Amino acid sequence: MQIYFFNNTSLIFLIAGCLFLSKWIFSFHFFNDPIDVKIIFDAEVDGYFYFYYTKYISDLKFLDFLGSNNTSTIAGEAFSSLLLHALLLKIFGLYGFLVGELICIFLFLLIFYKICQFFNFSNLFSFLISLFIFCIPIIIEISFLNNISILHNFKQIYNLRYPNPLVSNLFLFLFVFFLLKFERNYVLNLGHIITLGIILGLTFSSYYYYFVAEVITFFIFILYKEKRLILVNFKEKISLFLICLLIFLIVSSPFIFMLINANPDYMERVGSLIINSEQKILLLSHFISKILSLKFLSIFFINFLITFILKVKKSPYLRYKIIFDLFFISTVISPFLFIQFSPKISPLYNFNFTIFISLFLSIFFGFCFLVTALFKDTNLFKLTSFLNPILILLLLFINFNYRYSLYSSLKSDESYTQFRKNFSIVTKEIKDKDVYDNLVTFDDRLVIWATLNNFEEIPLMSGVLTTVSNKDIEKELFNTFKLLGLNENDFLEIFRNKKSSWRFLNRYTQIYFWYRYSANSLTTYKDSIDFDKEDLVFIKNISPLHSHSIAIPNFELSRLSKDFISFKNRLNNKINYVVIFDEEMIEMIKKKFNKECYVINNKNLFFLALNNENCS
Repeated sequence: MQIYFFNNTSLIFLIAGCLFLSKWIFSFHFFNDPIDVKIIFDAEVDGYFYFYYTKYISDLKFLDFLGSNNTSTIAGEAFSSLLLHALLLKIFGLYGFLVGELICIFLFLLIFYKICQFFNFSNLFSFLISLFIFCIPIIIEISFLNNISILHNFKQIYNLRYPNPLVSNLFLFLFVFFLLKFERNYVLNLGHIITLGIILGLTFSSYYYYFVAEVITFFIFILYKEKRLILVNFKEKISLFLICLLIFLIVSSPFIFMLINANPDYMERVGSLIINSEQKILLLSHFISKILSLKFLSIFFINFLITFILKVKKSPYLRYKIIFDLFFISTVISPFLFIQFSPKISPLYNFNFTIFISLFLSIFFGFCFLVTALFKDTNLFKLTSFLNPILILLLLFINFNYRYSLYSSLKSDESYTQFRKNFSIVTKEIKDKDVYDNLVTFDDRLVIWATLNNFEEIPLMSGVLTTVSNKDIEKELFNTFKLLGLNENDFLEIFRNKKSSWRFLNRYTQIYFWYRYSANSLTTYKDSIDFDKEDLVFIKNISPLHSHSIAIPNFELSRLSKDFISFKNRLNNKINYVVIFDEEMIEMIKKKFNKECYVINNKNLFFLALNNENCS
């Protein structure tokens, strides 16, 4: 079917625009927030956290970003995946985050459209496949498939969480596109090598789990293509790979510099962990057990059965299916090599996502190849081509309806609506008073908002938003608690270990210390077993990959209590506002101050103005 009114790129952008507008039309319709509030609340999951880092790059505060002084902010974060939005933030202001989202959706659809073009699929079928892959998480969310827990991994294929997978997955898919193009015209030349070096550099400084898989994939691919010819013109090939390494180092150098200069306490909080040989064996055994499970082996068999049938049929698509298989095998290998040779590890559950994505691509496109090979010349196949435009419109409608239902349900949620309204109330109050420094809050959203609005100083920061030591974070917490009239018992109550489904999770412990107190069958803080007996049994049954389980050992809680008591409070007359949204903490604090000092709105906003004359 020929398209007369749009060229292919324009149509892709039109589809991307429809996907983009289906989210933001309803955001503006249901919630009348200012843009700085809207982008925070409408960010997918916890993506708003990364607005903080993006702001510093956008303002060219690289020294602060890299952690060079006592007021530094961050080190070792996903540098390359933030660059696009940092540039757009500089050009468009806060609307740059919306523009960036639109661009990323467009690039996702474009990459998969170009991949489909390698396979000589029709234009409309290529559009359909690209859109279908984008909509898979939504289709699962709204269907009975949502009850199947393993299918939740589909959400990691692509969604709008910033910057991962919104940006980082684009680098992975770009690598797949590069490899398929390389397979189509295999020539090991300077152009290919430079392109590869750039992609690897961007991937490494964005999401290095993908980088490990990409390196292994390319290595296996070269062996597969060269075979015995690998030694022919060996010097020339080595020089090309050295150039690739140089390009990679240049592109990833800012990220490498940050890793080298990162504060050890900061690295501990983001999950960087040195493990011994016994722990390595435990992790390797865990991955082996997952790979040898009946579920995984069954899917593995199905995938390679498709490859076998394509080989028997002598399908021209076989060469491309092999590339997907090589990628899949590489992702399976990658966690084993990483665990074995890396001096440190970080949360390893991310390798699961890499394996799942590669397996999906291999099976999905393998199925497309198989259907095309078996039915291409049949009337049934020709008939389905007429359905492509209808299916594209149907997917757009599904996405539109999903977004409407989502925002409609949020609007009808009184607790959420009131919290969002309270957030706007307090931020407007601060703006109206023209006070842009010394805001105290335990809410990470408000911290991000303050950063976006150029606050000069935020005394209490999340552990992943500052490179200061753990001791300095503790001191800020002690000082803030005492400033609010809270004692050591209040402190321990706020930071006590709490069970949440399959793990331990205390929101406050997570915000300020993150992975420092990870507690699972692999590790606990200082490998301690000083937990209540029941809690220790629970911890030992938590998967070694679940680093998001967080619990503080008893001896450490005791140490924190003693340090709290001995800490001499620093009275800070510069504090202008204290804003608290947590009801538990509000109940602790409100009795400490005169009613003239604060505002309580609908039980979930405590707004304390310390510069009020009645509260001095």
